Amino acid sequence: MPIVFINHYPIDNSLDNWYEATDRIKKYNIQYAICGHGHANQAMDFEGVPATMGRSNLRAKDSIGGYNVVTMRGDSVLFAVKKPGSLLEPSWRSIPLGKFVANSSSKIVRPSYEINNTYSQVKSAWTYHASANVVLTPAAGKKLVVFGNSIGEVEALSIKDGSKSGDLKQEVLFILLLQLQKRLLYWVLEMVLFTVWILIVERKSGRLKLTPQF
Repeated sequence: MPIVFINHYPIDNSLDNWYEATDRIKKYNIQYAICGHGHANQAMDFEGVPATMGRSNLRAKDSIGGYNVVTMRGDSVLFAVKKPGSLLEPSWRSIPLGKFVANSSSKIVRPSYEINNTYSQVKSAWTYHASANVVLTPAAGKKLVVFGNSIGEVEALSIKDGSKSGDLKQEVLFILLLQLQKRLLYWVLEMVLFTVWILIVERKSGRLKLTPQF
């Protein structure tokens, strides 16, 4: 059965497990892959799998946005840009369809885990598989690790064993307040430094006049 692979990220090291996805789709009759993320039209190849990155509808430096119209035929797939109020532009990308044969002229790269042998004394305390991408730095307290994911969930895990059991609301609140305190401290420090800088500039320009108050 012909298959089309669709993903936001390209199937390269932009994706944490790109090699797992690539190895898996090459076992099937993959026709092509399409992705976004780069916000620009680009012909790509993922280890012999033809692929296309599509533009976004953001205008960038153009006066008007646009998008791709993808037309699948019996023997090929065509990509062409369409802008509102304009005719469909000529195809900028064409991929032939047919029986997939794994054949890549580029070097196949896989992650190296050699560092695990170099530091063999380092062991994993625990692991956790989140339900979506964690794209920020977790906040850690005495009992919890708190983080958000790409679908808007906030999770709290035991820093000891990674479990989610128990009532951890107070610890979550403590960590959130700690982060807020740090942000406020940074803001106050920035204001103080900015004020000192202004005073130095004014003094050097001779415009600073200090009137004693009694």
